[in-house]
Amino acid sequence: MPTEDKDMLRRHYLAQRQSLSPEQRLLFNQAICQHSTQIINNYENIAGYVSINGEVDIIAIMHYIIENDKHYCLPYTAGKQQMSFRHWHPDLPLAPDSNNIPAPTSDKNTIPDLIFLPLLAFDHQGYRLGYGGGYYDHTLAKPEYNQAFRVGVAYACQQTEHLPSEPHDVRLHAIVTELGMTCF
Repeated sequence: MPTEDKDMLRRHYLAQRQSLSPEQRLLFNQAICQHSTQIINNYENIAGYVSINGEVDIIAIMHYIIENDKHYCLPYTAGKQQMSFRHWHPDLPLAPDSNNIPAPTSDKNTIPDLIFLPLLAFDHQGYRLGYGGGYYDHTLAKPEYNQAFRVGVAYACQQTEHLPSEPHDVRLHAIVTELGMTCF
């Protein structure tokens, strides 16, 4: 699919997400976090993200993970399509990475066994549309991430029937929205 078409989809679903009221976001974020707890108990090393641009705020998921003695990590980018996951705890500082997103300052990389991924849109086949940088696809295609369970985190308004996919796109195993969790 031409880049312009994907860019149009990105703009559309970003606007969809940003059209939610603060009250809707708060209510939906709480429901998403509650639906996420069912899967967290099956994993020990869990990756989340710091929400930007109106992404689902998963701070309650992070607290649940830490309160249940699980290891938490966040993405760290260091150049084009170069992403790793670094251990993080609320007592540790965050600093902007190469994309100006708050990331752990620690250099302790880890391989998560459960990854919560932000997105702009998702479809019924488990494909996600991100911001177009390829960070998640490039990273999750590496053999060391083959066993990681990938869960997209979104609002139901970000769902579409079909997204264009390319051979390098890495599918999700599940999606969690305010309506519940669905496995693909």
